Amino acid sequence: MEIAHGAYEQAMVQHGQLPAQIKATRALAEQNIQELENEE
Repeated sequence: MEIAHGAYEQAMVQHGQLPAQIKATRALAEQNIQELENEE
């Protein structure tokens, strides 16, 4: 999973997103993952 996180973060950097945007996006993604895992 960490490889996927790293790949997405690198893509966001390459796309020009600011570090704060990347941090917020990652936090939301991690929250979504937790919610999906709790549904199972």
